[in-house]
Amino acid sequence: MYSSLPFSLSFLSLMAFGTLFSISSSYWLGIWAGLEINLIGFLPLLVYQKTMSESESAVKYFIIQAMGSSLLMFGSLLIYSLFFTWEIFDYTDKWVTGFMVISMGLMMKMGVFPFYFWLPSVMAGLSWFSCLLLATWQKVAPLFLMVSFLDGGLMYWIIILFCLLSAGSSFVGGFGGMGQTQLRALVAYSSIGHLGWMLFAIL
Repeated sequence: MYSSLPFSLSFLSLMAFGTLFSISSSYWLGIWAGLEINLIGFLPLLVYQKTMSESESAVKYFIIQAMGSSLLMFGSLLIYSLFFTWEIFDYTDKWVTGFMVISMGLMMKMGVFPFYFWLPSVMAGLSWFSCLLLATWQKVAPLFLMVSFLDGGLMYWIIILFCLLSAGSSFVGGFGGMGQTQLRALVAYSSIGHLGWMLFAIL
């Protein structure tokens, strides 16, 4: 147990560095890089016990996060191609398309409605320690970035988006967990529901 402690601490430190790097950056490229560093630190912790279910969940999680990162990069490149800026806080109503693409990437990374489909199946195969990290720490950076949209000039679109996300996530989290017999999947739906309430509280 104690022989693997340096292994765990090193990757936990890499996760923390990636999250802090992402939320402290004011450029989309830095945000993307921080999220990828966080992902690199988190993936080895998913296969900590080296079971088949953990390996399957790790592959699913990696694919979903890669898709979210691709949307995030595509949205930021779309904004850069139109306005020649990587600034996160320098946007107007003309950014709606890029904003929606970036929001889809962040929603997929968090597992919020309507991109929640992967979270219960991934969490069902993980250890409790990995479930704890996935349900808490891994949502810090994407949620912080979603909140940062409130400082820009897209308030009307942001309020509509957050209302839809919060209502859908709360509904899915409440009713999706009612038919679950696995405790980890139930925790996943609880995480989805509480994430919806957090988005609603941000408004």
